[in-house]
Amino acid sequence: MSNNKNEFAASYYDSFSRFYDLLSPKWYYHRARKSAIKQLSLTKDMTVLNVPVGTGQNFEYFQKYLNQTGLILGADVSSGMLSKAKDKTEHNQWRNVQLVKCDVAKLRNALR
Repeated sequence: MSNNKNEFAASYYDSFSRFYDLLSPKWYYHRARKSAIKQLSLTKDMTVLNVPVGTGQNFEYFQKYLNQTGLILGADVSSGMLSKAKDKTEHNQWRNVQLVKCDVAKLRNALR
């Protein structure tokens, strides 16, 4: 992603983070998230890479299988989204969540 597109996305999602959870309510996405995460066949002590992590809406579904073990690594380009994800993590006292601000489009190149 070019620097300008990356900056635009970060700025957009920083603003959107303030009301993202209101526009993406749990009741609306619950069935789809539950089904998708069940298909990951997660078990205790596994690591999950949640990209982009957004506001951390998937965390409670991951925790159902991980039971606060393993690692949930959440990466996002938006500080606003990461802040909301951090709030959820602290509120629920999840100790197995690590959040990272990064351009996930560049993650593939970093792994080569």
